[in-house]
Amino acid sequence: MAKAIINLLALVGLCVAGYALYIEIETVNAEKAGLSAPSFFCDSLFTGASCSKAITGPYGKVLSLWGIVKKGSALDVPNSLIGSLFYFLAITPWNANSLIADLFMIGGLLSLAFSAYLAYILRFVLHEFCIICVSSYVINILLFIFSARERMRMIKEEDMAKKARKAK
Repeated sequence: MAKAIINLLALVGLCVAGYALYIEIETVNAEKAGLSAPSFFCDSLFTGASCSKAITGPYGKVLSLWGIVKKGSALDVPNSLIGSLFYFLAITPWNANSLIADLFMIGGLLSLAFSAYLAYILRFVLHEFCIICVSSYVINILLFIFSARERMRMIKEEDMAKKARKAK
């Protein structure tokens, strides 16, 4: 059951990240053409809220913001692309292998820390509300909870299998 929920959350995460990536691409294309950024559905949901400002602002590409990659390089990708990769990995059959499951759990912890950082930035630095951003934070929290549950189940099964082998 947990794996089905993980898959569902990952699919929803892919959709949310895909929409954020769409916003990023459309805004960049408009700027290149010398046009103003288009209006997006998520910008009109709440008065005074702007998901497009949060997504396309300087915190929308933290790898270059933090100096991990050079600004404008091929690796200077939007956060939504990083999120898409994470959600895609959540769908893969990572629970078939303990090492991969453990690595995914580390990725889940990193996604929680990253979500907390971005939530802080959104609220206290940008003073914005971004429904797309908040949705991804909630998905990351739920994905971690259900992934941890699944990993604990795997550990329990591995322990039972070891005990059964020793009993033989």
